Amino acid sequence: MTYVLIHGAGDAGWYWHIVAAQLRSRGHDVVVMDLPVDDDSAGLSDYADVVVHAIGSHENLIIVAQSFGGYVAPIVCDRVVGVMLLVLVAAMIPAPGESAEEMLVNTGYVEPKQEDSSEVAIFYHDVEPTLAAEALSRGRRQSETPGKEPWPLIRWPDVPTRYLLCRNDRIFPAPWVRRVVQERLGIVPDEIDSGHTPALSHPVELVERLESYGAYSLQPFSRGGRPMNESSATLPEADSRVKNLIRGFHGVRYQVKEVARSIDFYTQHLGFKLEHKQLPAFAAVSLEGLPLLLSGPGASGSRALPNGEHQEPGGWNRIVLRVDDLTQCIEVLKEAGLRFRNEMEAGPGGKQIQLLDPDGNPIELFEPAR
Repeated sequence: MTYVLIHGAGDAGWYWHIVAAQLRSRGHDVVVMDLPVDDDSAGLSDYADVVVHAIGSHENLIIVAQSFGGYVAPIVCDRVVGVMLLVLVAAMIPAPGESAEEMLVNTGYVEPKQEDSSEVAIFYHDVEPTLAAEALSRGRRQSETPGKEPWPLIRWPDVPTRYLLCRNDRIFPAPWVRRVVQERLGIVPDEIDSGHTPALSHPVELVERLESYGAYSLQPFSRGGRPMNESSATLPEADSRVKNLIRGFHGVRYQVKEVARSIDFYTQHLGFKLEHKQLPAFAAVSLEGLPLLLSGPGASGSRALPNGEHQEPGGWNRIVLRVDDLTQCIEVLKEAGLRFRNEMEAGPGGKQIQLLDPDGNPIELFEPAR
């Protein structure tokens, strides 16, 4: 797995030096670059060119973008092959044809009032003083050119995207970020107790977050369907005829009674993204690349079986969603009036509980042991 680390405005690749060292010590390749931030002739395409050149022949990419890097990273995702995940950290989220300056206006951004408006107080207030001083010394003049340039893509790239919000950010307030992430990406952001620069203030926790994204969602698979780091000698080969016919994972199907109601449930309460709908029979939603197919009574995937048995909602098989704080998650969902099948259970691997959708289909919420 290769982590591609993109810094923000007026900064340098040095910003990631602690995170990069941690990731390399865990066996990953890391790509870091200096964007041409002080070049007035360089626009967004030029910034992306620098990243693409740095990536070279690396594969199995997780692209991580800080702050203004959010305007660059999606362009990179659109240009290179092998991007497994895009992670935005305290980042801006562009819309087609919208400049960074326009994004702030269009999303109702209000710059927070600061008692101390120094760079240290705003960007590095939770960073160790010596490290903060070095960060300031390595800062570079940021050209206004890319901030005024319309974002060139016509849509968000077709890459799973995660957003890590910094709760103590003094430049991008958490309430504003939560709203913008949900409006523009259709997801609920993950959160970390950090200021705007977590790669310096909380590097170990940031690395753990990045590793968890990769470990749970993005392990690369070979053509045969096994993890690439697993010995092929330990498992029997599948019939070659089957391998040639099965093209990949398509999704998980749930039987539902009212598709529109199910769309509201999964998108509003669990952060799924609506991919397709054909009401009243069918819809598809997704989370981190996991497609969930919602089949109503009129869908072909809901028809009675040859023996007359009807396909009904419910059962014990279920999708499992990972959460950071299960207790808090339960409280929020109960406040919203949602139903649970059981009480929270705890074991050596972590804690879990089963949430029910409107038709009784179970969704397990799981918090791994730390």
